[in-house]
Amino acid sequence: MNKGLGIGLIVLLTILVIAGSIGVGFVLANGKDFSFNFSGGFGYSKNLVESKEFESIKDIKVNTKTADIFVEENEEDKILVEIYSDYEKSHDISEIDNYINVALETKSSFGIFTKQTKILIKIPKSYDKDMDIKATTGDVKVGSFIDMDLNIVVTTGDSNIKDVKDLTVVATTGDVNVTSANDATITVRTGDIDVSNSKKSVIKTTTGDIEVGIVDDLFTSSTTGDVNISKVNNKLDITSKTGDIKINNAIINENSNIKVTTGDVKIHEATGCYVDAKSKIGDVNVDNKDRKSDIELKITSNVGDIKVN
Repeated sequence: MNKGLGIGLIVLLTILVIAGSIGVGFVLANGKDFSFNFSGGFGYSKNLVESKEFESIKDIKVNTKTADIFVEENEEDKILVEIYSDYEKSHDISEIDNYINVALETKSSFGIFTKQTKILIKIPKSYDKDMDIKATTGDVKVGSFIDMDLNIVVTTGDSNIKDVKDLTVVATTGDVNVTSANDATITVRTGDIDVSNSKKSVIKTTTGDIEVGIVDDLFTSSTTGDVNISKVNNKLDITSKTGDIKINNAIINENSNIKVTTGDVKIHEATGCYVDAKSKIGDVNVDNKDRKSDIELKITSNVGDIKVN
């Protein structure tokens, strides 16, 4: 036998043994059924296990343990829900009172080279109801629905939202990317957050960077991570324990605050306000202080430089 091939087989068998041990240990610890899956190929399952279409346009509630969720446009004025999976699962797509229920509970399993479970929801572009998504593990991807209110609660997974009316995201681990939302409230324990455009954004993260494009009112709180903002049109309130704050353009029409424990603050252009900047340990350089303004931007830092143009 070729020596390289033999080593490769040994490594593969070792991985399988370790993987199997982890899977069995997980099952024993949780007292659940278990199945081992070894199927060729990656990507999403093409095995359609359930599909339902609804004439009535209602709120939608999704509850899943392990699946990626896609919300896409339906050219017809109907709601279509499809579930694709290769695993043993308990699933339900039904109309309950005033909402459509989508539930998927996958049997505890472990697999290598397995295809992912997928939930596809197709709704009209004019959809103006509420959608609630709860997932233990899985990514969420939502298209452009400017009249929809969206609520997402996920333990582990990324959320990508193109355009919605009002948005709420709560995640333990995962990145959140939003192209546009009227009001966006995002809370993430570990993960980066990116909001390109919103009227109001309330963002909280323990570990992760925050990127904001154009926003009217911005409220952020972070423990560890940088905050980068392109433009604020009205008000901001930023609190950061460890991380740098960078703002390209701040048009301040209401009293605003930036408070940093450790990190630099740099604002390329600040207008419409008096800037009161203080740092216990660090240099302070404010080129434009509009002392006649009744509006104040207060910046404080324990350790770090402050520069405002």
